[in-house]
Amino acid sequence: MILNEPKIPIQIRIIAAITCVAFLVGCATTPQTAGRLQYAPAASILREARSPQVPVETRAADYLQVAAIKQHALSSTA
Repeated sequence: MILNEPKIPIQIRIIAAITCVAFLVGCATTPQTAGRLQYAPAASILREARSPQVPVETRAADYLQVAAIKQHALSSTA
């Protein structure tokens, strides 16, 4: 016995798929900054430290510099 399922037009399926993708991509790229302290110099140094083109020694120094900046910023707010 074959059931006759209602056919959904292909245009509706495409629109639904695009809408789902748009929502998922929008959620994935939203920055999660609520509740975290943001400090522009530290953020720019971290961007450089995460770059694969930068030598490992420079990246390590960048991470240490950010740690020092954030430690100073956190100790002055407490």
